[in-house]
Amino acid sequence: MPARLTIAVCAVCLAPLAGAVADPAPAGGLEYDEISFVNADAAAHPPGAFDGDLAAIKTAALKGQLGTVDARQRVARLTREANNPALKVAMMAAARVPGVGILAGLIATSALRAQFAAEGAAMGTSVHDAFITEQRLGTWYHVVYLNGWTRREDVPNQTVLIVKPDKNQRIHLDLAAQTYYTTPSADSPQTAAGTRAVMCSPSTTVDHGPKTLDGVATEAFETTFAAARMSVTVTRYASSYAEPPERTATGDLIPYDCLATAAHTGPPMPTDHIALYQTMTATNGAATTSRLDEIGNVKQGDEDTALFEVPAGFKEKRPGDIMNP
Repeated sequence: MPARLTIAVCAVCLAPLAGAVADPAPAGGLEYDEISFVNADAAAHPPGAFDGDLAAIKTAALKGQLGTVDARQRVARLTREANNPALKVAMMAAARVPGVGILAGLIATSALRAQFAAEGAAMGTSVHDAFITEQRLGTWYHVVYLNGWTRREDVPNQTVLIVKPDKNQRIHLDLAAQTYYTTPSADSPQTAAGTRAVMCSPSTTVDHGPKTLDGVATEAFETTFAAARMSVTVTRYASSYAEPPERTATGDLIPYDCLATAAHTGPPMPTDHIALYQTMTATNGAATTSRLDEIGNVKQGDEDTALFEVPAGFKEKRPGDIMNP
């Protein structure tokens, strides 16, 4: 399992240590904004930095510095041009027109290839710059829960993943291209296997007391795990908001299934409540990886069921199909 996926999954190995009783999630649902970083400088994103970090992402997105939507649209347009039957016929016909001949067809073809090369180079630069910017600013998600359903929108990329377990359905939306496709909601075998007993014990938790983040009361906990080949430290600022069953960015459910008898010292860590700030650092020999998550704009109340459906006018396409955008 890739290191960063292992880190994301291991967060829930803390769950059986939770002693606090979760407040029941309101029937109307819950939503929040989330910023996720991989191998970020935690000092540059301290607890309480959510508002400033979200403003930075919004500014970059509006300036086109995240660029991924533009890159996808370029791929779609170039693919349409390359596979345009009328264009192909015109290229072939040019070689049969007196006074134009084969050379004209070759020139036209070369010009199209040159256009592809130029566009591809520009797109590659755009994607690279966007990746570096996203690494620095984090990935912005807007997450909505409603009666067991989850909607996770990758805001800069303009993509949405909706998971409806009772319908055995995942809906993948491309808001920029206004297309969608569906897959079963069952978790991947890799996730189902990897989330079990990656690490559960021994562990030690320290309660660092109440902390107020962005005007919201939280309790700061730090838990250290000492697994056979890896050590992990998790710092979590737990709020009073009850968190519905959590899913990964790819839609897989993160199970809370470590043994309750796992060796543990210190107070329980309430992982059944939304953490407004969480860091996780894993060390395996000389390798160290980390993840940082910030959450804000938490709202409890009514949610529109239409958020969990395919919007009107969207066209269905197969996964990975860029030939028919």
